[in-house]
Amino acid sequence: MALSSKKIARALFSLSEEGIDAEELGNAFWRYADSSNLLYVVPNVIRHLELLNERKKKEKTLFIKTAFPVSEETKKEIERFLHVDENVESDVELDTELIGGFVAKYNNAIYDASIKTQINTLRKKLIS
Repeated sequence: MALSSKKIARALFSLSEEGIDAEELGNAFWRYADSSNLLYVVPNVIRHLELLNERKKKEKTLFIKTAFPVSEETKKEIERFLHVDENVESDVELDTELIGGFVAKYNNAIYDASIKTQINTLRKKLIS
């Protein structure tokens, strides 16, 4: 059975998430690739590992869109409201179309507390 570089990268990433030492894991993979004549897949495995790491980093970043600039205190309130883990990076972006409130994305979930969405929801209820 042929292993793709993507499958190998997923396996290595999973093992690293389980707490196996990255240096040991890298050395073991290198020995395996060398003994199996698979050194040619190493660059693609690395590329897939970088993509997995970037995806993981994005999952652990709090993205906030607001209609107006927010203070550090307001950002902390949003983080508490969403039960964001400590030491998580936050990325705040202005979006004047929101009218007010905020939209946040964290751990693959979207929280929409914007005035724009509330107005659109009310509009739909009034029309139907």
